[in-house]
Amino acid sequence: MNFNKNLIVVFLFPFILFGQGGWEYQNFSPGNLKFVCFVDSLTGWAVGDEELIQTTDGGKSWKYQEISNPKWEHKNSILFKNRNLGWVVGVEIYNTNDGGEHWSKQERGTSQNRNFELRSVFFYNERIGWASGDSSLILRTTDGGLNWQSQSVGGKFDIVSSIYFIDSLRGWAVKEKEILQSTNSGESWNKIYTVNVNYLNSIFFLDSLNGWTAGYGGVIFSTTDGGKNWYSSVVVDYQDLHFSSVYFLDLNNGFIVGSYQDSFFKEYPLLFKTTDNGKNWTSPNFNYDPSEVLDVCFSSIIFTNNKTGWIVGCNSLIYTTNGGSDWINHNSMMEGNGILTSVDFVNEKTGWAVGFDGNILKTTDGGENWNQTFRDRQMSDVCFIDENIGWIVGDETILYTTDGGNNWNEQTAPWHTGQIKSVHFIDAENGWSVGWSDPILKSTDGGQNWKASTSEQYSLRDVVFLNEDYGWACGETWIEDSLQHSKEFGQIIRTTNGGAHWDEYKLEGCSFNSIHFVDTNIGWVTGTNLTDYTSILLKTIDGGITWRTITVDESNLFKIFFINKNIGWVTTGFESGKILHSIDGGENWSEQFSSYRSFSTLSAIKFINEKTGWAVGSYGTILKTSNGGVTFVEVDNNSLAPTNFLLYQNYPNPFNPNTKISWQSPVGSQQTLKVYDILGNEIATLVNEEKPAGKYEVNFDASKLASGVYYYRLQADSFVETKKMMVLK
Repeated sequence: MNFNKNLIVVFLFPFILFGQGGWEYQNFSPGNLKFVCFVDSLTGWAVGDEELIQTTDGGKSWKYQEISNPKWEHKNSILFKNRNLGWVVGVEIYNTNDGGEHWSKQERGTSQNRNFELRSVFFYNERIGWASGDSSLILRTTDGGLNWQSQSVGGKFDIVSSIYFIDSLRGWAVKEKEILQSTNSGESWNKIYTVNVNYLNSIFFLDSLNGWTAGYGGVIFSTTDGGKNWYSSVVVDYQDLHFSSVYFLDLNNGFIVGSYQDSFFKEYPLLFKTTDNGKNWTSPNFNYDPSEVLDVCFSSIIFTNNKTGWIVGCNSLIYTTNGGSDWINHNSMMEGNGILTSVDFVNEKTGWAVGFDGNILKTTDGGENWNQTFRDRQMSDVCFIDENIGWIVGDETILYTTDGGNNWNEQTAPWHTGQIKSVHFIDAENGWSVGWSDPILKSTDGGQNWKASTSEQYSLRDVVFLNEDYGWACGETWIEDSLQHSKEFGQIIRTTNGGAHWDEYKLEGCSFNSIHFVDTNIGWVTGTNLTDYTSILLKTIDGGITWRTITVDESNLFKIFFINKNIGWVTTGFESGKILHSIDGGENWSEQFSSYRSFSTLSAIKFINEKTGWAVGSYGTILKTSNGGVTFVEVDNNSLAPTNFLLYQNYPNPFNPNTKISWQSPVGSQQTLKVYDILGNEIATLVNEEKPAGKYEVNFDASKLASGVYYYRLQADSFVETKKMMVLK
């Protein structure tokens, strides 16, 4: 995407990445993807430090697959032999036999082999394969990875970064500056060439004679006699770059990808193409804007046929359909760091999201497509009262629109200290805004004029009003004790007369993030304990006069939203962006969604009814649910109504920490699915709602449970059945 300091509009192409349970990504900003693999024109995977994604429709949509815990465990390379059988290597070796739906860890042989990270994996067939990595390690298996044996190639501290075989006997690998060859399935390796560059990253062979390797320094090396002789050619005369992956379609047409860093260590992508066997190299169009704030690099390239190819890397996922002459950006990476801070919808189709670095997004089709506008300042909050009239606040900014955001006008406030955090209008005339070290501002004419409704200056993050009289805001304040030591307090203020007067509630040693009320009595506030940085959740049933603490076993609660007094959601951040769900007014919470990235945040959440909602956050994340975020999904062919009740055994079993529970019902009814411990204590409610006849599946996360036997019980109409399952950690 190209941006400048003026207001511009860019269309974000639809990109679906399916998430967990009832939440799906409406956009996608890839992280540090390292390798891409396709087995046919439709089915492929990409893997990186914190993510594994799969497509079964040629890249139109991608599905996130869970593979390891912790999530930030490095994953460097992936290889599939067919749509079902595959391996991922990194800190560990993982294997799947069902296309990535379930992964199992494979032992790496001796304890010494387990200490080194693996960088590359290659399988000749379903049983014979190799993996290579740090400390000159090459592993070989002849039984599909059930057993791995190490193969010595010398050089204690070197990295074998890439390995490639053309049959069960003949293969090549690159280790630092050396090209290695084996003619006996890797039982022994011989150094056949030493290059004059610092490091080799990738090796590729088209057949038994023709191969290429490349790494640092802008040089590629080729052989036409199986590696006996190697010839170098300069792709680009620039030493401070490195090539990560090389791929040839035939003897003439090939590609090489990589990156380079400038003097400020910012990373830029590289892509070169040859049509004459490497004699000349050109850079195809791949629509990259060098002014992008984020680092971008290319790490891996593959083609599924002579026309269609894919490249992945850090913050990049691009593809071609014309043989690599042109490349299309297949992610929705936004300007800057892509952090979205607020979302608002007025119906199931029309909504807006705003964030850091001036991003303003709008959708008119429920989030399938988003139009992006950009302003050169940070945006904190968005509020619309209908499809046309809305406000955005941010740094030194109050923006106003009467045409749905096609045009924005700045409104003048009496204070410009910079950090306006939240805005809330109850109609086209009456609204309030709060910020940092500012008085509370009020407008009674749609924001044409703003007046301070308080003489005090507050540091507030969120404000909500139910009508012209009742409103609340939350944030923090500092109070000096008798020794003039400043102490921090979480602060909640409430008004019953439209802001003419505010009552205060303070809690020492904390900071409040978000506040929400469903009526004049019942409300919730989220915050953080500044002593141990645990979460704080408070609830009131008397309009905010008194507050009661609810224990939530999650850190860093952010935005809270309830659709009624019972059903609500709250987001988390910093460690992992999660969505928690409550059906009992916040007394108990269950996890609906957890980001595949560590150190991510879901900043805001908004529902327009019990089923339809959106959440936004870091990395430009936009999530949507159409079923309230619950984790059941209907099974294929659900249109064929079952003829009997049936509760299936969970799979896998035993499990750690996730398992799936499936059932079917021949009639529509109120259905509950609950989990109990061995003493009969209720552990979790997975489903509790009216459901039509059909087949269903729910994911159960036992990450917070101890090892042992548990029971799950389904009640649907007159049918009741209980089954046993085992958590094994």
